[in-house]
Amino acid sequence: MANICFFLTRPKAKTSGIFFLFSYGAFEMKDGKKKYLPLKYYIDESVEPSNWGKGKAKATKTFPQHPEFNANLKRIEDVVLGTYRKMKNDGEVINATTLRTAFDKALKNVRDFTPDVNTHLVTFAEDFIKNVKKSDGMKSQYQTTLKNLIEYEKEKGSRLQLTEIDLEFYENFVEFLELQDYAPNTIGNRIKNLKLFLNVAFKKKIPVCLDFKLPEFKKPNEDTFSVYLTEDELMKLYRLDLKDKPILEKTRDLFLIGAYTGFRFSDYSTLCKGHFGTDDTITKRTEKTEQDVVLPVHPVVQSVIKRNNFEIPKVGYLTFNATLKEAVKAAGIDNEVTYVKTRGGKSTSITEPKWKLVGSHTARRSFATNAYLSGVPTISIMKMTGHKTESSFMKYIKISLTENAKFLQNHSFFTKSPDAVS
Repeated sequence: MANICFFLTRPKAKTSGIFFLFSYGAFEMKDGKKKYLPLKYYIDESVEPSNWGKGKAKATKTFPQHPEFNANLKRIEDVVLGTYRKMKNDGEVINATTLRTAFDKALKNVRDFTPDVNTHLVTFAEDFIKNVKKSDGMKSQYQTTLKNLIEYEKEKGSRLQLTEIDLEFYENFVEFLELQDYAPNTIGNRIKNLKLFLNVAFKKKIPVCLDFKLPEFKKPNEDTFSVYLTEDELMKLYRLDLKDKPILEKTRDLFLIGAYTGFRFSDYSTLCKGHFGTDDTITKRTEKTEQDVVLPVHPVVQSVIKRNNFEIPKVGYLTFNATLKEAVKAAGIDNEVTYVKTRGGKSTSITEPKWKLVGSHTARRSFATNAYLSGVPTISIMKMTGHKTESSFMKYIKISLTENAKFLQNHSFFTKSPDAVS
């Protein structure tokens, strides 16, 4: 006899999604014994685990809507059992795939299959990448995600249908990527692209499992560790004699321009005379966000341009990143930095000299952090960096707890004498 039981997806989380196991007699023989195979299906409901017990919401003071919540679970149960009985009475083939398709249609209003629609995820993704109007860089990211999905298919020995990309698949795919030793942010990028594929298919009215819209189907991430160079360190770099190493000299000078303008590499590497106004300002439309940014010319930028015969040093991106570390190391910026990195789901503490951790983006972070520590108003810095929200901007402020304490020591709140308080 078919039956249905509800469970929490994350019993220890603050808020958990809900799935049900639908038992309908399907089984496989393993070691001479029957192993039953209930269908696992995620529904569009969530609840705090403290308000849950024995497969339904409990009557608690913190969840007064429990009667309506449980009524909806009962409605879902009735729909599921009714759908199953109708399929059985109509003589339809009943297996995990046909049941999931029927439940998607009955519970989530997913459209019927149409004969001309290919529901194979990899095939759909290939077609999407081929026709989407995006930059080569974005297409490359999509291709990498597609490559991982193909690898997953080979590992599992089955083709991924769009209707099968549920929360269980999500958990298995994330685990698969962790075992490949990918970092959380890399895995997050794969999940972001996967959700894009599914959302495009959904908008095209191609049947998909809607679990990708659940909050649990999220991209894993961790705060990316990055460093900035202090003003003292930037001055060490500025004064470094590199005349016998012209490529390092060009890289150093280009980096300093970035560290005193706050531009991304794509913007500070493409500066030209036309961007410099007669009023000692720089005006440039940024490539990534297509925003107009205006900022004052810093004396270091003026000096660097002057020693380059009033030209911006030209260094390719790959050459720049390959030689920047060498230049910073030559400046004696080699104090040890310890940080935590996650790989394959495991966190490891790593200690490296600071010069090993710099890159093209270090310039932008150095600008934001040093301007902040110098007392430049946050809103003014954001006007120059192009950040739209303070929360996104504050991610660029890379100061330690000790540096933050020292910064606050000069604040009037910490310098006011008790005798001055009336």
